[in-house]
Amino acid sequence: MGLNRWELVKSVNPPRPRAAHATVAIGSSVFLFGGRLRTERLNDLHRLDLSSMVWTSVQPDDKLAEQNGAPCGRSWHTLTLVGGGGQRAALFGGYDTTRKPLGDCWLLDLTKAANEGDGGDRGKVRSIRQR
Repeated sequence: MGLNRWELVKSVNPPRPRAAHATVAIGSSVFLFGGRLRTERLNDLHRLDLSSMVWTSVQPDDKLAEQNGAPCGRSWHTLTLVGGGGQRAALFGGYDTTRKPLGDCWLLDLTKAANEGDGGDRGKVRSIRQR
């Protein structure tokens, strides 16, 4: 791709269309969370592998999700890389389905999902918890 020029790229298995979502880049991966699809606010998490251009759905560890819950569907939120290791992201705010402003903060550990050679744990989130 040349400098200062847009290029449409094809990817495999993209998530549903959406607006007002948030993304964060970690290494050779881009993670996408939530957004709005018509009147629905989404709370799904997806990973795009930039080397293969393949999307995968990222699911939380079942035990941790049961213990800590998960963020509600939202749009117009932020997802920001935090911490020294570069494998965690903070999700903050946005609007829920009723257009109520949200002020909650969730920490997401993407270590397993971001590392490519971890024996099949890609696509799993180590933890997500509210602060």
